[in-house]
Amino acid sequence: MKGALAALEQSQADNTRMMKIAAHDLRNPIGGMYSIAAMLLADPDRTEYDRAMLEMIKTSGQNSLELVSDLLEVQFKTEDLQKEPVDIGEMLHYCVSLLSSKAEAKGQHINLYTQTLTLQASREKLWRVISNLVANAIKFSPAGAIINVKMEHDATRVLIEVSDHGIGIPAELQNKIFDMFTEAKRPGTAGEQAFGLGLAISKQIVEAHGGKIWFESDLARGTTFFVDLPVLN
Repeated sequence: MKGALAALEQSQADNTRMMKIAAHDLRNPIGGMYSIAAMLLADPDRTEYDRAMLEMIKTSGQNSLELVSDLLEVQFKTEDLQKEPVDIGEMLHYCVSLLSSKAEAKGQHINLYTQTLTLQASREKLWRVISNLVANAIKFSPAGAIINVKMEHDATRVLIEVSDHGIGIPAELQNKIFDMFTEAKRPGTAGEQAFGLGLAISKQIVEAHGGKIWFESDLARGTTFFVDLPVLN
């Protein structure tokens, strides 16, 4: 049994390594496709048909790049975290500012309530968690919705909340959304594509920082995700 378990763990490690190699090698050609489509769209003389086709290529390229980024994050180790002093309030401002244009495209507005607090953390990975939660709130909220991002803390913990007034999470999917390659995938309110990796990776990142992530959801009122992190880690 020990031998079988060791072989299974080695097989999983090998599969993860090969997946990351493939994802890494795909990033450059997909990025090239996206860049070329964006460059061709800059030509004002394109026909409406050409522009529609190029927009489809550009969107597909962007979705593929997001998937590749998710695959490269799969199964990282806690000891791989490279921590530095991170101003959580500043990071939240950065996340919201980057995603505001996506919200505005759907007529949505993001309210941010934050404070100054510095943690020893991986800036890039925590940024990825919050960006994923805010992007999901945008994705699963209707046009004109309000999204709230809130931070509060005491001497030992910091709590970050991302709340939407969207379509909520059905009860039958709620115990699956943090699973890797979950079946709990749904398109956004404007048909946005979902891959199902973001929340699983977010859970890995938060737990690697000694924290917890969970949610409360109501189909009539929307969803709130909570990220709880220790101040001293």
